[in-house]
Amino acid sequence: MQLRNPYSLAGLVSLLTGGLLVVLGQFIVPVNWVVALGIVLLIMAFIFFVLGRTVPRLPPAYSHLLLQTGLNNIASLIEELGISTRAVYLPPHVTGGQPRALIPLHDDISPHLGDFVPDRLIVRYGENPDDIGLLVTTVGTAAVAMLKQKPGRTLPEMETALTSLMAGTLGVADGASVSESDGHLVIEISQPHIELEETRAGRCLGGPLASLVAAVAAYSHDRPVQVTGEEKVGRGYRVTLKVLA
Repeated sequence: MQLRNPYSLAGLVSLLTGGLLVVLGQFIVPVNWVVALGIVLLIMAFIFFVLGRTVPRLPPAYSHLLLQTGLNNIASLIEELGISTRAVYLPPHVTGGQPRALIPLHDDISPHLGDFVPDRLIVRYGENPDDIGLLVTTVGTAAVAMLKQKPGRTLPEMETALTSLMAGTLGVADGASVSESDGHLVIEISQPHIELEETRAGRCLGGPLASLVAAVAAYSHDRPVQVTGEEKVGRGYRVTLKVLA
C-alpha cells in the first residue's frame, strides 16, 4: 500500500474509524446507528483501497518528462533525415507484434504496403527500391496495449474503446465520439486534459491524441490508418483519419 496515495490514506483512515465505531456501538455503547455508520466507513475503506490501485505509480511530471524525451528523440531523427511524409499506423498482424507507426522516407506508401513489415527500426515495406521507412513506437501504439480486449470495427465499439482508454485508463480527456464522413473517420475528443502543442515529430506522427486514436483505429479495423487532419474545436479536439485499403 502506498501511503502517499490519497486514496490509500483515506482508505486507512476510514478502516480505522469504521472499526472503532463498530466495536464502540456493538460492545461499549450499544447504539445501532453507530454500528451502521462504522459499517458504512468500512465499505468506503474498501472502495478507497480499490481506487488507490488505479492511480499511476509514476508522478505525472516524471511521466511528462519520459514522453517529452521520447518525442524529442524521434523529432531529432525525423529532422536529421529530412522526412516530411505522414506516418501510417499499422495493426499488429502487419508488424508481427505490437502496433507500430511506419514513417516512409519518400512518398505515400498506400499502393506499395505489403502484408507484413518486419519489426525493426529501418524497414523495407515494398518491392520498389525507395520503399524504405522508419518503424517506431508512439504514444498511441504503446497505449493500445492497455486495452483489455480488441475493439470491433463498428463505430460504437471503437468509440467505447477510445472513451475507456482516454477517460478511464489514461485520464487524458473526458471522452470521444466517432463518426464517418466522406470515407474518413472523424473523432471528436471532449475536454482534453493535456497540452496539445505542435512539434516536429507531430508533423509526421500527429499529436499525442491523434496518435492514440489512429493506433486504436488501426487495431480495431485491422487496416493501416493515416492521420489526415487534426484541429482544436472550442474546448475539444478533432482528429480525421483515413483507413487505407
